[in-house]
Amino acid sequence: MTSNLRRATRKAFKTSTLVRALRRLGFTTRRAVNDGPRVEPPRDPNTRYEEHHRRSTRSGRYPSIVTDVEWALLRPVFAPEGPRGRGRPGRHPQRELLDALFYVVRTGCAWRMLPREFPPWETVYAAFRSWGRQGTFAAMHRELHGLWTERLGRASMPSAVIVDSQSTKTTETGGLAAMTSQRRL
Repeated sequence: MTSNLRRATRKAFKTSTLVRALRRLGFTTRRAVNDGPRVEPPRDPNTRYEEHHRRSTRSGRYPSIVTDVEWALLRPVFAPEGPRGRGRPGRHPQRELLDALFYVVRTGCAWRMLPREFPPWETVYAAFRSWGRQGTFAAMHRELHGLWTERLGRASMPSAVIVDSQSTKTTETGGLAAMTSQRRL
């Protein structure tokens, strides 16, 4: 069927794209009545995402919002326990600020175009700037990278580093001296 459709439309597409389009239009697959219980295929142990990682967009939330599992990993970095230091406590929770920041990064919108469901853009931008200055994003990267490498069965810190001439800068020579020709006397 798909080969006939490809010939008729002169377009290349994947079967999964066709199936998704048909499901959006309301078509469903039917199983035979005498078919036994549906058996799920075995899960690949290297799969990165599981069902609890998927974001729910039906509840009106944005796909960029941090899930509970993600927040459990990021909470020690962005909202550490213990005294915060001096000053007035924040008006907005750190998770809401992080959700708004991820929305801006994911959509590429301007700070001022942040939807009303998030804290004011000035607050989100100020949190972004302070986290950048404090090294919070670098700490987040180190934490997540360590967890990821341990999940792969490797040590969290690399045991060796390779540096070659392609990845290091050499001393620069002066541009004008090398380009001028020698004077004749």
